[in-house]
Amino acid sequence: MWPQIARVADVPVGGAKTFTFRGASSYAGSPGILLQPAAGSFIAYGPCTHQFGPLKLDGAALVCQWHGSRFAASDGSVQSGPATDPLGHVVLQVSGGVVSYVSDTI
Repeated sequence: MWPQIARVADVPVGGAKTFTFRGASSYAGSPGILLQPAAGSFIAYGPCTHQFGPLKLDGAALVCQWHGSRFAASDGSVQSGPATDPLGHVVLQVSGGVVSYVSDTI
């Protein structure tokens, strides 16, 4: 069984929910963010690639709460620094109304 990130109902369409990575993830103990850009479609990213800070959704961008790096919410690409590397994507499984972490795709 994969570690649960959130219930589907806890992530609004067009919105986000933060979580903490657990288990075998290389991000264990770090903050992550789960998005539902369209109904039933989920994407998750690891923390900011600059210094592993938490991210928040700001329109179509993810913004690091520590140093202000901006990333495209659609693909994790860097829009502005200080980060220079894109966000790490996370492989998810959605089943029974639950979104679960499967693996990192760093």
